[in-house]
Amino acid sequence: RKWQTIYSLLVIMISLFYNAKIFPVFREDFCKNGLSKLVTVSVRDIQGQGFPDEHVGRVDAIFLDLPQPWLAISSAAKMLRSDGILCSFSPCIEQVQRTCEALRKQDFSGTYIYIVSFFVKFWAC
Repeated sequence: RKWQTIYSLLVIMISLFYNAKIFPVFREDFCKNGLSKLVTVSVRDIQGQGFPDEHVGRVDAIFLDLPQPWLAISSAAKMLRSDGILCSFSPCIEQVQRTCEALRKQDFSGTYIYIVSFFVKFWAC
């Protein structure tokens, strides 16, 4: 082999939890699975405070699993790189609609956007 290319993937995950009660459980899981050097875990109200300023323009992907994800869109827009990915998990169509409205206001047209909504219907027999 004349040329050999070695690709190294560096993944740094910053996990910000809205719910302070579940935060210790996830931190423990990351440690148990040997991910503590790659994952920074903390509690932050993203809907109210937004994302930390030190990550402006440097984030490849954001996954939102929040009660009101549309409140985090403005901050997410500042964090994502130009080719970044935004994924929002929403259980109801009203959340999806409000999130889409916020995305349009932030001109997310050039970004990959994923909105995941799970609809479950229980049938009584």
